[in-house]
Amino acid sequence: MTPKFHVIRYDDGGSVTLDKPDRTAVILDVIPQMTEIRLSEHVIGFWSGCTGFYPEHVTSIDAVNQKFHVHFDGGDRRIESFFEIRLIPRE
Repeated sequence: MTPKFHVIRYDDGGSVTLDKPDRTAVILDVIPQMTEIRLSEHVIGFWSGCTGFYPEHVTSIDAVNQKFHVHFDGGDRRIESFFEIRLIPRE
């Protein structure tokens, strides 16, 4: 019998269980366009010195400098460039 869900394990040890038809179950490693990233959006972001991406929310956008203020789900905050962010597919 084929499972009806995906278990996604994040680099920080966290995980999430998603229904198999859920579009957010797979996150493509594609650099988004600056205009694709929205305020308060749940995305994943690269953490310098680590080899992976971690879940975060965009808290403010600096369009002039192409930077995003983000709040990681683990509590840390930082400023990231658009190329350090990957979009989680919208439902």
